[in-house]
Amino acid sequence: MNVAAHEAKTHWNQLLDRVEAGEVVTITRRGKVVARIVPAECTASSSAVARAVLEIRQLKGELKFDAAEIRPMINEGRA
Repeated sequence: MNVAAHEAKTHWNQLLDRVEAGEVVTITRRGKVVARIVPAECTASSSAVARAVLEIRQLKGELKFDAAEIRPMINEGRA
């Protein structure tokens, strides 16, 4: 949901109710996005981020490709 800054100020409590219900509110000023209000549950905690990084590193260690396999993948991504 996009809301102009003045409207956000006028209807702050209603916007917070919508965010609490799970909606993301984008606030604009003169048509330019200046802020986003997101539900607290949507923000990643530092422990969740650290856990994701660890899982990616473990997956990286499990995946083994040789150069002949990687080049076509890189080229495919450029198409």
